[in-house]
Amino acid sequence: MVNAVMNKFRRIFYRSVFILFAILANHLSAGAEVWKQGGLFRADSASGIFIASKPTFAIQNSSETPPADSLFKDIYNPNKLRTFVFALGTDPFWMNLTLVNSGKETRNIALRFPHHGVSTSVFLQDAGKNFTVYHPYKKNGFLYVNLELTPGFHQMYVRHQQYWSKMYFGVDIVDQHEIENDRGEYMNIASDAVFTIVAFAVLILFQIVYVALQMYFHRKPEYFQYLLYLLCIGLYFEIRMEMIVKLDGLVALIPWAIPYLNDTLLLLPFTFYLGFSRYFIGTKELFPKMDKIIKTIERLNLMMAGIVVLIMLVGLTAMAYPVVMSTVVATFFISLWLIRFFYLRRNKLTQFLLLASIFAITGHFLAMTIPMFPSISSKLNIDPINLTMAGLAFEMFIFNTGLGYKAKHEQEEKIKAQTELIGQYKKNQEIQEQMQGMRDKIANDLHDDIGSTLSGIVVYGQVAINSDKAKADGILLKIIDSSQRMMESMRDIVWAIHSRNDEGRGMVKRMRDAASDRLGLTGIKFTLEADNEVESRHFTMAARRNMLMLFKEALNNAVKHSGANAISCRLQIDGERMLMEIRDNGKGFDTGTQSSGNGLGSMHQRSAELKARLYVESSPEQGTRIRIQIPLAENMIPGHS
Repeated sequence: MVNAVMNKFRRIFYRSVFILFAILANHLSAGAEVWKQGGLFRADSASGIFIASKPTFAIQNSSETPPADSLFKDIYNPNKLRTFVFALGTDPFWMNLTLVNSGKETRNIALRFPHHGVSTSVFLQDAGKNFTVYHPYKKNGFLYVNLELTPGFHQMYVRHQQYWSKMYFGVDIVDQHEIENDRGEYMNIASDAVFTIVAFAVLILFQIVYVALQMYFHRKPEYFQYLLYLLCIGLYFEIRMEMIVKLDGLVALIPWAIPYLNDTLLLLPFTFYLGFSRYFIGTKELFPKMDKIIKTIERLNLMMAGIVVLIMLVGLTAMAYPVVMSTVVATFFISLWLIRFFYLRRNKLTQFLLLASIFAITGHFLAMTIPMFPSISSKLNIDPINLTMAGLAFEMFIFNTGLGYKAKHEQEEKIKAQTELIGQYKKNQEIQEQMQGMRDKIANDLHDDIGSTLSGIVVYGQVAINSDKAKADGILLKIIDSSQRMMESMRDIVWAIHSRNDEGRGMVKRMRDAASDRLGLTGIKFTLEADNEVESRHFTMAARRNMLMLFKEALNNAVKHSGANAISCRLQIDGERMLMEIRDNGKGFDTGTQSSGNGLGSMHQRSAELKARLYVESSPEQGTRIRIQIPLAENMIPGHS
């Protein structure tokens, strides 16, 4: 159910990205023609109206009269009638330009201001250096100031008072009789801009809902950080959309807070972006030193956002922009440094982060820099914010893919871990079953062997009490022999149980000791050879006991029945098996007639418990060779090689 919901949102998001890119492409292809329509004058037209000097700009605190001409700065291309200005703070922003009517008749023109986020006044200077003040009126979505332009030169000052910082504005010159035709041009401009930003707002909304659902279902901190990042981006563009569409939203409800939001919303997203990156990649585990550095940068960025708000609260709005821009520039270079760092240490997740960051940074960088070059921005003739939106759309697309990949990878790792856990649980069950079987075997041995031996000793003792000395001495010898066999069985049981004897070298030593005890003063020569690999293996308790009992049974048979004077044993690893070979030089026997005699029946039983293969090779006067092929997988302790 959860996956189905996520997949549906993902499909909707990808379709939205496609639609947005189609809109942006149409805007880029058609935007260059928009400003050739209507009654807009061009410098190369034959209208007779042109700009005689480069538009110059100045900032002045709360003045209602133009600043001195010496305060204006030449900072933009004089050949472009349409000029976009990146404003500083909310202080009055002045533009100075000289218009020339080269004709012989007075011309009725209008100054057209496309931006509604400013309060505009026009100061026209006459020959006596006196000013006439004009205030614009609204029509067709534009602001207009009507002027009667007599032949000759006219010095003009335009005052812009912004409601909040960092907004673009400019001025066009049109014939007054063309004003009625501007409605179509405004609709072309506004509908294009509005439709684009609304489409992007819908895209952001889908992304916020998608990430919120992911955060709810997965409870991962990267989703929380990314959600905060998206909320900041969404709020920034919501304010932007209100400015264009003229909605009675935040701009109307809390106009006093807009400057603070507008500036801090350029800083806060980077903070949350860094937080998302840390959790998305897992820098705490992979790059702990870098993780500490990134967290420090996050705190510094938050501090700078707080400083911006404080600056604006005390009324120093003109200082807010330099602080914001210096921080933005710093974050740009920090981002490049982080990109280089992750590029040099890239994995699958860092590749997603790198690609998304490159698109986001490139889009924002172009949006910030292109307006500084009017010759380029006038030819493109697009709102720079569209470049930011394009970069962010690519970023969201890539991060959606990256988050999906990470979720899938984590799910696969979870399934793998669960599978391994189940496998380990099954192995533990097998071990428990083996342990239970061994305990039952030990209990049976204690009951059958030791219990019967003790019972026999009791009976022998009672008989000895009621017998004469000669008979009693014989019974005592039987008691001693039974006691020795019981002690040997007890030692074997205790040896098999103790975990320190799991290693093969403990079993080899036990076999040597058993051979020494059994052969004693018989004069039979005994040799035992074992590979180093055998001695380093770890065998289960049941396996060690059965292998020891097989060896002792074979040794006992050789001593009792073969008449041999030499017995040898060989232990070696052969692939996935351990080979045990016991050989004697005795009289041998016919395997066809004695296959189940001479203790071979119990040896076959113990071989079956080991899932081993038992081979007996013997013939009269040729000695006997017993080969046992023991599988390692079934008889070794799990987790040991």
